[in-house]
This record gives sequence, structure tokens and C-alpha cells, in this order.
Amino acid sequence: MKKPIKRAGIIHDIVAFGKAGMMNILPVIAQMNVEACPIPTMTFSTHTAYRDPAVRVLDGFITAVLKHFKAEQIALDTLLVGYLGRPALVDEAVAFVRSYKETGTRIILDPIFADHGKLYANISVDYIEHLKRLLPLCDIVIPNVTEAAFLTGETKAKDMAAALIEMGCKNVIITGVDVEDERIDIITHTDLGYRLHRMPRVKRNLHGTGDVFAGLVTGYYTHRVLLEEAVEMAHEFIFRCITGSLQYEYDYKEGILLEHFLRDIPGYEQTERSIGKAETD
Repeated sequence: MKKPIKRAGIIHDIVAFGKAGMMNILPVIAQMNVEACPIPTMTFSTHTAYRDPAVRVLDGFITAVLKHFKAEQIALDTLLVGYLGRPALVDEAVAFVRSYKETGTRIILDPIFADHGKLYANISVDYIEHLKRLLPLCDIVIPNVTEAAFLTGETKAKDMAAALIEMGCKNVIITGVDVEDERIDIITHTDLGYRLHRMPRVKRNLHGTGDVFAGLVTGYYTHRVLLEEAVEMAHEFIFRCITGSLQYEYDYKEGILLEHFLRDIPGYEQTERSIGKAETD
């Protein structure tokens, strides 16, 4: 019997204000006709561009959700693992991923621990070593170029992608590879090979766009859209969001005006198109 809707688990943080983390992913997933199941790792009053946000780490919650989901036989088509931030939460996420991977759930990892050549303030090298345990379990990993460099020790993006494949990832997307005045490069490495995507760039960074990108990729992947197509459509949508948001005068720390543009995301019906190669469920 055909299921009425596909379902994605989202292991990520919740940010109450500032359009970041899971709060950017849930509406995107829903607009793409995918049921989103939020599994928060920690909660923030704002994202970290604001001073001294209130933070609560939800130790043990991922494990409790896994136990309950399994008891209730709740199936997930895909699972996005986003911000974890603590080695103990990585351990919980690894157990969750392993359990669901055994049932055929496809796993997406957005590692979220560094950018612009530097680690985030609360991240240690030890944390990165913990995070590497997720790589062989991933169907897709979506690091930015800084994260890919820390994960692999490589300096060239093409070598980073190849190294992530060697580490066990099936498909790789590396964002922010080369950033110039008029363009930004993204690379993909899939069963179809290596590809460089040269995209238009807006000379302004707004918070939360990486989370929207991960949400879009998750939605497309759930509907079996080819990865190369998913990357280009996701970037096109984010470009539209940024340029549209910049038409307004407001504090840009509040993030992109996502609500204005959600209706531009196609709501997919179930399809057999796949990422990387033809597959059947």
C-alpha cells in the first residue's frame, strides 16, 4: 500500500529567534510535501551572532526518542543530522543513525562545526574525531569547505571530496569552495562522478541559509531528485531569498525572510527519481 506522505527525521538544534537551525528546516521540509519529525539536540534563545544566548543542552533526548520510535515502529524515509556540538550528543546520534540505517533509512549529515577557516568557539579537535564516526554511515555529507578541510586534512576541494568518499560517504556536497565577487562554487561527488557547480553570488551573508540549503537537499533527496539537480535548485532558491530579503530594511541578523518565499518551493509528489543512480525503494 502506498504511503500517504514520506517522512524525514531532523536531529538538529532549535533557535527561538533569528531564523536558524531547525526552525529554517521544518517549514522547508513541510512545503516539499515531507512530514518532518524534529528531534532537538539543544535549544537557543537566539543564534550565536547575538550576545550571550540562553542555551539548554538536551542530553539523553535523542536516545529517548530512539527508544520510543522503535517501540512504536515509527519509520523514517530519510534522517538529517545537523548541529550536535557535544561528543556525548554525537554518541547518541551515532546510535540513532545505526539503528535506522538497518531499516533502510537514508542518512544526511550537515556537520556544522566551522566556517571561514576557523572552528566555532565551542568546538575542539576531539569533537571532530567523534563526528568522523558518522561519515561511513552517511548517504550524503554536506560540509562547507572549512569543515571538509578539517575532516580530511586536505587543502584542495577536489581532494577533500575524494577523501570523504574514501572515508565511507556515498555522496558529497562541499559548499563555499571558491567565493568571488560574482560567483560561488559548490562541488558534488556522486556515483555519477565529480562536478563543479558555478553559482551566482550575493555579496552579503545572511544567517540561516546553510540550514535552508540542508533542508532543501533533504526534501529533494527524500523525493529521489538527482543530487546535481538538487544542489542547483537549492542554491537558486537561496539566491532568490537573499536578494529578495535585501529589498527590505531590517536588522539582517534576523536572517532571510524565508516566509516570503516558501511558496516558491515546489511541493513534490512521490517519485522514483534518485540521487546518483536509478534506484527503487
